[in-house]
Amino acid sequence: MSAKNTSVPTGPQVPGRWGDRLRAAPLKQPFVRYASLYHRLCDTALKLPFVRYGWLYREHLRASGWAASARANAPVDRDRRPVAWYTYAGLAFLEPRLRDDMEVFEYGAGHSTLWWAARVGHVCSVESELAWVDRLRPQLPANTELRHEGLHAGYAESALHRGRRFDVVVIDGYVRNDCARACPSVLKEDGVIVWDNTEREQDYADGFGHLRGLGFRRLDFDGLGPLNGYGWRTTVFYRPGANCLGV
Repeated sequence: MSAKNTSVPTGPQVPGRWGDRLRAAPLKQPFVRYASLYHRLCDTALKLPFVRYGWLYREHLRASGWAASARANAPVDRDRRPVAWYTYAGLAFLEPRLRDDMEVFEYGAGHSTLWWAARVGHVCSVESELAWVDRLRPQLPANTELRHEGLHAGYAESALHRGRRFDVVVIDGYVRNDCARACPSVLKEDGVIVWDNTEREQDYADGFGHLRGLGFRRLDFDGLGPLNGYGWRTTVFYRPGANCLGV
């Protein structure tokens, strides 16, 4: 009786003489040679700086909307719809957590007002620059309120006079430390604060310390955002336990 062949086949399991040929010399097949050459060329090309920059542009700058915002000179997404001027990491965190029954108060109005209004039930904004208020107001939908307040005429306290409490307060205007001291009293029990440009640790140390003393914790979101060619930070301040963003 002849001994059984116990070797483990390593090539493609094609029967007959064609299988023998494929196993013996797979690179002689034209499509295999072309595929191998293509992959080697790709590996080489990706090591070239200009190719990497092109890949970065296609995969991130264009996909994220940064390229469109740079061309428009305004914070917009890839389809030129207004977006809040926060970091992309901050926007990605916030957007899936927003609900159409939320109420938002903003210190500082702009494209962010339009972005919030498309995702929540109601937005109240205060803005210190009258010319900007006049330019923005015709663009606002019905679920927004925009008020002009001078910096020395109760700007930080304006949230206290709306007669309501808010799920989110956004600090993205002037006198931000004063706003941080004023706004916690108008938050709902599960409310949060979104504070932009928080990489300026020394400038805002007073406001950060006040919120920390009230038991707020923080989540920082660093990186690029619309329009700017540099990174910055957007921070969410929240109280442990139940909060409207589920942190």
